[in-house]
Amino acid sequence: MDNKSNSLMAQRTEFYKYTENFTLRRLTVVECKRLQTVPVWYQMPVSDTQAYKMLGNGFTCDVIAHILAYLK
Repeated sequence: MDNKSNSLMAQRTEFYKYTENFTLRRLTVVECKRLQTVPVWYQMPVSDTQAYKMLGNGFTCDVIAHILAYLK
């Protein structure tokens, strides 16, 4: 994996969020979907582990649309 970027792994503890008393908590699948601008109504028929991988390896649609808007 020297020349490749690693994918988001659900069993790892790398996606955390701080709470009010500065302890860490893990992001939920819903929060990861919101960060990737996936619609609220969209259901992923897979396990949470697979959902984390899919969201981590995906592109954010709004960012891609913004970039492509300048390629006329």
